[in-house]
Amino acid sequence: MLDSFFSRALAQGIFPGAASAVILGDYTQRRRMVNCWGDTSYRSEDKQAISEETYFDLASLTKPLATLPALLHLMTTEKFNFDTTLEDLLVVKMPPDKQKITLKDILTHRSGLAAYFPFYQEVKAGLYRQVKKEIIELIRQTPLVYPPGSRSLYSDLGYILAGFIIEQLSGKNLNTFLDENIYRPLGLEKKIFFNLTGRIRPGIYAAGEYCLWRRRVLRGEVGDENCALLGGAAGHAGLFGSITGVMQLLEYLFDLGWEEEKIPAEKKLFKSEILRRCCRKWDLTGTNTWAVGFDTPSPRNSSGGPYLSGESIGHLGYAGTSFWLDPQKKVILVLLTNRVHPCRSNNKIKKIRPRFHQLVMEQLELTHM
Repeated sequence: MLDSFFSRALAQGIFPGAASAVILGDYTQRRRMVNCWGDTSYRSEDKQAISEETYFDLASLTKPLATLPALLHLMTTEKFNFDTTLEDLLVVKMPPDKQKITLKDILTHRSGLAAYFPFYQEVKAGLYRQVKKEIIELIRQTPLVYPPGSRSLYSDLGYILAGFIIEQLSGKNLNTFLDENIYRPLGLEKKIFFNLTGRIRPGIYAAGEYCLWRRRVLRGEVGDENCALLGGAAGHAGLFGSITGVMQLLEYLFDLGWEEEKIPAEKKLFKSEILRRCCRKWDLTGTNTWAVGFDTPSPRNSSGGPYLSGESIGHLGYAGTSFWLDPQKKVILVLLTNRVHPCRSNNKIKKIRPRFHQLVMEQLELTHM
């Protein structure tokens, strides 16, 4: 059934290629089903078949798969928590309206910071330290959209600051810190990583969009221009990964959160109880679906389809990537595509994401609520 589903999606030009992973069961008894469809590009001269080793631009999956794990790891040794404010987290003094924004506000998109700002149009590319300084100053100057904690608005600016916070607390660049403290200890350093500007790792990459700013089709370069301005690694975007890498990292998060006793002590990179706290909605009265670092299913028309339990966590990536993890039904669903190739305006994936999840859950007979 999935073969025909993806064959139709390819024929309709929803994306040139895709890889999916379905993981069912717990630590001791787990089924893994990985499938690949289509090609890395529409251009016949450089396309290759999508495989389990193909790297995709993970886009905003960077938020839950890089920024959040890094912060949770730092919480094991540094004296800060979700209620710590920007006033205490950043050396740079924030204006009064932003001083009391908490880390929790940022990670649940309730900071009041603007959704987006085209820093790459305002800041000249150059030394990282100077670029970072100018971006922080622009964030300082940009008015809040609403008072912190009063409502939700998905914001890249908050996660850009979160990346800077990780670097300040650790004394290391974001990519170095994650490689040393998260990906390498889990054996994932060749499967999930940041590609720094001018230092693209060898491998097969799903083609990205034609970037008007860089005037070329991207392959192995992050699509997000603000992240590119920051050298390819940022708190909101920049991560690349294969389907096996994303699958294995999500399995680890599932096991640490809900099968903690099965994890060897040396593999416990952060506290399971804090991870579980991240997985619950913080705004139980409003329409905000965000947990800490993760999204949760919308009450109606969720991209995760109709069958995920209310305990599920997930995230979408602009480039055509997504995952959902349902601890109640013990299932993980991953979909990686390069729907932005050759241009970002192709948003047909919105219609097939929920259908993909629905089909998988029906095949697994997990339709009970």
